[in-house]
Amino acid sequence: MVTLSKRLTKVASYIKKGSYLLDIGSDHAYLPISLMEKGQIKGAIAGEVAPGPLKHSIEKIQEAGFASVIEGRLGDGFSVLKVTDPIDVVSICGMGGDLMSKILAEGAKNPAFSSIKRFVLQANVGEEELRRQISALSLKIVEETLVYEKGHVYPIIVAEPSLDETILSDKEYFMGPILLTKASSDALVLERYQRQFKHWNKVLQQLPEGHPQVLLVKVRLQWLKEVLDEIKGLNPTI
Repeated sequence: MVTLSKRLTKVASYIKKGSYLLDIGSDHAYLPISLMEKGQIKGAIAGEVAPGPLKHSIEKIQEAGFASVIEGRLGDGFSVLKVTDPIDVVSICGMGGDLMSKILAEGAKNPAFSSIKRFVLQANVGEEELRRQISALSLKIVEETLVYEKGHVYPIIVAEPSLDETILSDKEYFMGPILLTKASSDALVLERYQRQFKHWNKVLQQLPEGHPQVLLVKVRLQWLKEVLDEIKGLNPTI
């Protein structure tokens, strides 16, 4: 049995039962193997961009006895996906938001992209850019959460196709539209905003007067202050 990290365990919880999964950058295929062991998915493709990692993934798939239902494929992002594949869920984990955004933008050119019903995305950094790319592809963020693991906080974003308007405010792109609704009840979200406030305040102090980034940093600090002040008003003990 595969034991997933806390981060991947949370990612797995957003993969709907009975799905066919494309796991991009599969890292030994741990996620699809674990999901198959639990009977949560019907099949999967483990995509790797380099031969070495692909070899390791295929070995793990074979060792687990899932070679008939999990296929390792070599390719960049969505290039491994064929129109005939029954994939309806995609997971991309452990990358920067800028790289994930590029993968999604390129993937949207693949005719098979339109058949995907859910994207589960775990960015190490750069989630603001990722949220903007999600909106640009007419996807809607339906869930966001944070996971603390080994001294790091990892955001997880779940997005689905939507016919509704998906444009968010700059504040929502920066802070997360759903994370904003959780700030008063989720200690990890609150702590993240507090840390971000300290970070951007430090950045502002280091910027020379007249620097082109000063206004942007001040705006971000104002957004964070508004949310933190509102939470403090609801709970003065914070």
